[in-house]
Amino acid sequence: GVNSIVFFSSNVFRQVGIQSTALASLAVGVVNMAGTVLSGFLVERAGRVKLMQCSYGGMTVSLATMATSSVLAAQQGAAQWMPLVVLASVIAYMLAFSIGAGAIPGIYVNEISPTQVRGEAGSVAFTTHWIMNILIGQTFLQLVERFGVTAVYAIFFLSCCGALVFLKKEGVETKGKSGAEVYKAFVSS
Repeated sequence: GVNSIVFFSSNVFRQVGIQSTALASLAVGVVNMAGTVLSGFLVERAGRVKLMQCSYGGMTVSLATMATSSVLAAQQGAAQWMPLVVLASVIAYMLAFSIGAGAIPGIYVNEISPTQVRGEAGSVAFTTHWIMNILIGQTFLQLVERFGVTAVYAIFFLSCCGALVFLKKEGVETKGKSGAEVYKAFVSS
């Protein structure tokens, strides 16, 4: 759901009463870039699985906060600072995404795939990624209009929870391991 956050953040910011939607969207973009650079420094220190777990955990908390604060900010008589909570949670989501879920899967798929199918595995992973991007991008506003932004954020929240469970059960750390070691760990998990 990150692209829906990026593509449609101005709409969400406007709905909750943020006056300068362009400035808020710029802040989200700057945080995305900074988090991606930070990920480059952390990936060999912390490890891929650990970064992705932290990433999805941060995204989960941010989505829960975004969903709750979006409802509260849109209500009559809401606290004047509530739109700032929405903005802060979107920025936190973007930071969490960019340090793990955004940067790591591209290298992780190649590291866990045996050499003989590495190209095909990468192709399947990125094709799936872009199909989901297109589906989410094309349906996000219609889903928000029909069900509300809170429900859509709840779907993204559940997706992040699923990613956390999957990583806990199936994630194999590749940091500092040879291809043979990774393959052996992946097969035995």
